[in-house]
Amino acid sequence: EEAKRQREQLAQEEERAQELRAAHRALEEASEQLREELGEVESEKAEALEEVQEAEEALRVGDARGRKKDQALRQEMEELRSEHEEEKERLSGERQEVEEAKADLMDKIQKSLDQNKELQEQVF
Repeated sequence: EEAKRQREQLAQEEERAQELRAAHRALEEASEQLREELGEVESEKAEALEEVQEAEEALRVGDARGRKKDQALRQEMEELRSEHEEEKERLSGERQEVEEAKADLMDKIQKSLDQNKELQEQVF
């Protein structure tokens, strides 16, 4: 009877371990997606930087009639920089959350695997 109970408990722990592994895979996929999004943001950053450089060049060669336009370009340049920084901070925060969740999940998986090992040793 005790062995039966332990086998049932072991089966439940194994099922829990499988669920944790599935959750870990899901976190890995989310982490990969965030890396892809970060790559896209870096690409957008490069484009924005190019636009900023072009805008700065336009400012250098602008004349008195283009001062209004120059001011608009400066403002746009600052907005692009600000948007980039905000996006970078957001992604950094999301990455940190994913890494923390991943670490927590890995701890849970390891604890579950350790418990399974103990139960197997008890059963056998």
